[in-house]
Amino acid sequence: MSSAYQAFKEAQAVLEQQVASTTEAFRKIPGVGSGPMGLTPDHIRLSPEYRNAKAAFEAAFAALRNFNGKYIKIFKAEIAAERREKRKLS
Repeated sequence: MSSAYQAFKEAQAVLEQQVASTTEAFRKIPGVGSGPMGLTPDHIRLSPEYRNAKAAFEAAFAALRNFNGKYIKIFKAEIAAERREKRKLS
C-alpha cells in the first residue's frame, strides 16, 4: 500500500469520525425524532441548538462527500484491490 493511499485512508477516517461525532451530538438533542412517524416537531427544528447541530453535521458530511469525490477517482485501483482482498478473506 502506497504512502499516499495510506494518508488518504487516515484523512478519510478523520472525516468519518467528524461525521459520526456530529451525528451523535445531533441525535442527543431532546425531542429529535419524537413526533409522529419519527419526525422532529417544528418547535425543536426551529431551536438554535438544533440548527447549530444540523449545520455542523451538514458541514462535516459535505467535507467528507467532497473529499471522497475527489480522491476515490485517484485511488480507484487501490480501493478495488482492498475490496478484492476483503472478499478473499470472507
